[in-house]
Amino acid sequence: SAARRPGGGREHEQRTRDADAAFSAYARAVEADPRHEAARESLARIGGGRDTFRQKRAHVLQRALDKLADSPSLQAELLLELAVLLDQYLGDRDGAERAYERLIELDGDNADAVLVAARALEIIHLAKQDHARLAVDIRRQVDLESDPVRRGQLLVRLAELCETTLDSPAAAIEAHQKRLEIDVGDLDALGALERLYQRTERWAELCQTLTAHADVTNDETERRTLLRRVAGLRDERLTDVEGAIAAYDDMLSSLGPDRETLQALAALYERTERHTQLLETLEREESLVDDPDDRARLQFRMAELMRSRTGNLERALEC
Repeated sequence: SAARRPGGGREHEQRTRDADAAFSAYARAVEADPRHEAARESLARIGGGRDTFRQKRAHVLQRALDKLADSPSLQAELLLELAVLLDQYLGDRDGAERAYERLIELDGDNADAVLVAARALEIIHLAKQDHARLAVDIRRQVDLESDPVRRGQLLVRLAELCETTLDSPAAAIEAHQKRLEIDVGDLDALGALERLYQRTERWAELCQTLTAHADVTNDETERRTLLRRVAGLRDERLTDVEGAIAAYDDMLSSLGPDRETLQALAALYERTERHTQLLETLEREESLVDDPDDRARLQFRMAELMRSRTGNLERALEC
């Protein structure tokens, strides 16, 4: 009969204006041949007018999917059509969620389809307060998003979600590291990583991040503070005295001497009984001192060091 052919619905629609009959004809056509794109489009056009039609159209699409096991790409098309129908028109979040997830599983290599599904699932899971799945949705978008600005915004959201809601500092760290892949000079990302590495006592990574922060800052005072912190962490947390000394030396070479850094370096030399290096460091500090009392104390210290440790009595007497 005309109603059983893909064009039968059009005949009912044009000749009789019988929407119910036209809908039924198109529905039978889609179920008989889900590959017939014109029939699906017509079903969507007529089915968009009433909620009862929308419900029936959803059932038609679900039954049509079962006939497309040998055509994953067409299944993916119908799944997206079904998911949007359930999500945006029928308010069936659970059904839409299942359809979107099935679409991703079936057509995971189709970046456009997965991105559409992930964005829709983000809204669904946010409404459900399903934070674990929400994090998965955002990660999927991060992996597929081509716009660096949009990708950066997604990573900020993901990091905050993982740190504050899911209590997963490791996942938050991963998100901030990806932000640095977009912009190595992202000070907000560097600051977040510093906080998280401190919280999780990942001292080596904290040192690397502080050094990276120092490399991109234009404020010399801040740079000195960051690099001194690196040296202090190497000494106190990593028990790497050699690394701490090297960090102070590099800092003095690149930024020039300052008393605070020289005093910290002198303390390390004194602790490790490197008397010659300690003496040289005290002499460098003396050259920066203007106050007579401070200079006198340094000169006395140097003299004692020469007398008791380096054996240079003449210089000790002179000092």
